[in-house]
Amino acid sequence: MSRPHARRVGALGLALVLALGTAAETPELSAQEPGWMVTNVPHVDLWYHGMAVLGLQGSGPLALYDPDYAAAIGQEKEEFGVSTRLDRERRRLRDGFASDNAFEFLHFLPLYFVAAGPTAMFEALRTVARTSGVPDVADRMARSGAIATAYALPSERQRGLLLEFVDALEDEWEQFYSDHLRRNAARRRSELSEKQAAWDSAFAVPLGEYLGVEKLNAGWILIIPALGRDGRVFRGDPDNPTDNIVAVGELAEHGLEASLHAAVRKLCFPLVGQALQAAQVPLTDRVAGSRLSGRMAVRCGEMLLDRYAPELTRAYRRTFAPGGSSDAEVSRAFASRYALDPEVEKTLSEAVSAQP
Repeated sequence: MSRPHARRVGALGLALVLALGTAAETPELSAQEPGWMVTNVPHVDLWYHGMAVLGLQGSGPLALYDPDYAAAIGQEKEEFGVSTRLDRERRRLRDGFASDNAFEFLHFLPLYFVAAGPTAMFEALRTVARTSGVPDVADRMARSGAIATAYALPSERQRGLLLEFVDALEDEWEQFYSDHLRRNAARRRSELSEKQAAWDSAFAVPLGEYLGVEKLNAGWILIIPALGRDGRVFRGDPDNPTDNIVAVGELAEHGLEASLHAAVRKLCFPLVGQALQAAQVPLTDRVAGSRLSGRMAVRCGEMLLDRYAPELTRAYRRTFAPGGSSDAEVSRAFASRYALDPEVEKTLSEAVSAQP
């Protein structure tokens, strides 16, 4: 990596800390603090902000990014008279990423770097972009993410486009996003505190036994404004039940606990995998598989809460089937929207019922 780029990436990391204070530090969980921490990580927020502004979406039944986010950000930029490189290159970057399925890895990429911090993440990605083959990254917290990125994006063209996106994100931070975070810092701190209290009081204990069995005892629930109702889940070391990551949207329009409902859905994916294997469902292609597993995860979350915390099930259904004027209407809409083949539904129900 050239010296100028080293200076630029270092400046980004320093700017994050200066702008946000301790909020910019990567959260840590220790053995003395078990459980799930509801928090935010600014460099992960920045990455998903960029993806949402580009207008990328997935193939599942739920939106990967909040469909209203990019428009709201556009209005804010217009209000402050800001135009960034990401805005100017949006169409070209979006078309480049959409033309190659390998770039679906970008929807998960920052979760490999949560513990690395912004400087290490951007330095590692620049090293990947400029290296043929597996990159040599000294920072141990960024090394696995760099290697995963290199394997996911092996071609020179793919890595070149990655570098252009990294450059655009750096400009986005400097021209707009750092100020945007500053303007919203107090609100976000308050909301994160409220969501943590809600998780601890309503979700943690009822789901504790299930999470323990699946080695999901602890981790980070990242609340990311740019994400939609289809979040992300990242399981770290299989032998470490405390280094898991769930990333979900704010979903503010659906109430305080909506993002926690989205987290429950993502935490259901181990059971979805078990049910798919037991049912031996023939999946014709990647898109069909994504849509089926996505619907199954929504239903699995409902089943899991019905088993362990039935008082939460009604609100969970409203998060994923909003708009009904009565509980009966919401239940019908939920069942219709996330309908499953009877055999698949039976197998999924059996997987949930087999939990302690």
